[in-house]
Amino acid sequence: MSNIHLHSILFFATICLLAIPSSMLQAQEWKNMNRVKAKFRVVKPIIQAKAGEKIFVEVEVEPFEEWYIYSVKERNGVPATMLLLDMTVAEDLPPTKETPPPTESYDEAFDDEAFKHYKQVTFTQVITLKKKLKKGKYNVEMTLQIQTCNNTTGQCVKDEMPIRYELVVK
Repeated sequence: MSNIHLHSILFFATICLLAIPSSMLQAQEWKNMNRVKAKFRVVKPIIQAKAGEKIFVEVEVEPFEEWYIYSVKERNGVPATMLLLDMTVAEDLPPTKETPPPTESYDEAFDDEAFKHYKQVTFTQVITLKKKLKKGKYNVEMTLQIQTCNNTTGQCVKDEMPIRYELVVK
């Protein structure tokens, strides 16, 4: 596989590190996704860390009324939410966590059980930075692949959204 690493994560982008100065804690405005019926935001768009440290990227997503989002958990061909990350700054990506846990229920669109989120969800991805990462600023971009479906009509929509943040390596 090239230097792009696939990992599950869900929509709304929140970026978080344990010791971030309060001046960097301003959240971006909520943004509507292009085609998918949900909104997201980057909570901490600037992360400061040292090479080799772990950073926490949280992606928050909230589906519109009557819509739901698929979990990062895959099941029987139902599309899981995924995050593609250019591995330029990352050394390791353990599995993504999601809070609250998804609801498992029958999905008419796939005629099978699926893991879903009907309300706001936070997906947390731990990223271990490369140990030999040079000091400076890095513009990091991830691609969020997501699908939402409508509870009433059964309509499903897929989309990809760029998730961007600035990494400042001290």
